[in-house]
Amino acid sequence: MNSEPAVLSLKNKCAVITGATTGIGRGIAIAYAAAGASVVINFAPEQTHPDELLKAIETAGGQAIAVQADISDLATHAKLLDAAITRFGRLDILVNNAGIKGKLPALEVDPALWDAVMGVNLRGPFFLAQSAAKIMTANQTKGRIINVTSMHESKALRGSAVYSISKSGLGMMTKSLALELAKHGITVNSLIPGAYATAMTQHVLDDPARLALGISRIPLGKFGEPDDMVGAALFLASEHSAYMTGSSIKVDGGLSL
Repeated sequence: MNSEPAVLSLKNKCAVITGATTGIGRGIAIAYAAAGASVVINFAPEQTHPDELLKAIETAGGQAIAVQADISDLATHAKLLDAAITRFGRLDILVNNAGIKGKLPALEVDPALWDAVMGVNLRGPFFLAQSAAKIMTANQTKGRIINVTSMHESKALRGSAVYSISKSGLGMMTKSLALELAKHGITVNSLIPGAYATAMTQHVLDDPARLALGISRIPLGKFGEPDDMVGAALFLASEHSAYMTGSSIKVDGGLSL
């Protein structure tokens, strides 16, 4: 029996990560680069070029490029995936992390909000995964597709019906793609965060009463930090998860309990 510890190496792999300039996506991008992967960082049109993030990755010895693309605009998907092939010669991992909240009560939701949230959270990820899977199958790559969903895929969030519905759809998308892509050796799994200290929860972090209430509901007694997702994200991208598909890993401090 090999007594050497398992190493979650992504050497000679290339990963495309959406929504990678902040929060969980940023943490995953840094971790993948540190593990040896070449990383394509996606940033949205309204965001500035992530020079600081690229410099941090390069200083640590990693390789990364940044590509601006609106995930809800299917026409931009080719630019994002082609960048991986052109710059690094391969595509092994796709992390669908980009997401928006669209916080409105159900009775106030209009078609524009529905389309915006679904475009980023579900429609975009599906067709980006489809395009990535076509590249992987054409190159006979046993790739990894990882979707970052939410605890609200199974627990409705008051005042954010469209968000909850989109994340529930992303959870089923994970299972459906896993079933169909297994024959190609491509695994599809999801990460389920709970309450994390990111821009999406800044309004809670800035309100002492709401923050205290939120923490009281988390058995481990604190909001998650982006680095708390790194271990599970590395595992799902690595060879150690090769026999795992259609599964979800909760990284929520016990909040779902």
